[in-house]
Amino acid sequence: MGERSPFERAALNYCAPRGIRLSEFLDLWSESDQAAALEWQTEQDLKCSGCGQPVTECMADEDDAPAYEVEIRRCHACKAKGVEESTMARDGDPGPGLYTVVRKTS
Repeated sequence: MGERSPFERAALNYCAPRGIRLSEFLDLWSESDQAAALEWQTEQDLKCSGCGQPVTECMADEDDAPAYEVEIRRCHACKAKGVEESTMARDGDPGPGLYTVVRKTS
């Protein structure tokens, strides 16, 4: 693969994880849509993947980092998924290649 421009590399960083062909992004998306997608990706890249806070704040030196408070929330879909996965593991079925899919039933 040859050298890519900074724009093409940014486009690949956006497109590849989403299964969007680079040619589709470059040829079919409007310049405005491309700019919006890359702006969104740049904003995401500046956030901690664990907590979503700006990395410049949450990963600052301890003395410079702001204080944080935590709110606990439960995702009932993740709970149901975790229970099923635990049951499968306990029953001796580690399920290589098996995916658990969550669907709302009501």
